[in-house]
Amino acid sequence: MKGRKGFTLAEIVVVMVIIGILVAAAIPNFMNSMFLTKVQQAENNLRGIAAGQQKYYEDYGKYYATPPSGLPNDMGAINSLFRLNMSAANEGFNYSCVTSGTQGTSNYAFSCSAINPDNPTAAGTMVTVDSKGNMTCTGAVCP
Repeated sequence: MKGRKGFTLAEIVVVMVIIGILVAAAIPNFMNSMFLTKVQQAENNLRGIAAGQQKYYEDYGKYYATPPSGLPNDMGAINSLFRLNMSAANEGFNYSCVTSGTQGTSNYAFSCSAINPDNPTAAGTMVTVDSKGNMTCTGAVCP
């Protein structure tokens, strides 16, 4: 067998198994980091919404609340009112805002949420900002 060139089938299979193991370990970490980036983008969007809510309150004496139509996403109205350029399709989050308390009283407040309803990595992840600027994240994947 002098002068033999090339690799045996066993050597090739061993290398392929090692590559498969490395890829299997890397993909979940990659997907998790990609989703964390989307969560951070949702947080940035909510900061913009919170600033828009404060401006809306100054102009109209009340906070904006998404219509009680049962729709989980009011992106068009939020973008238009607060002059933002958010795209729910790119992030996978649905945005909504609710008010609480009585208008004109000290307990009057808003809460806006970005909810990820169906990401297989982090279903149900929700980021919320309130009228005091407090940011919270609940769910499987939070930074």
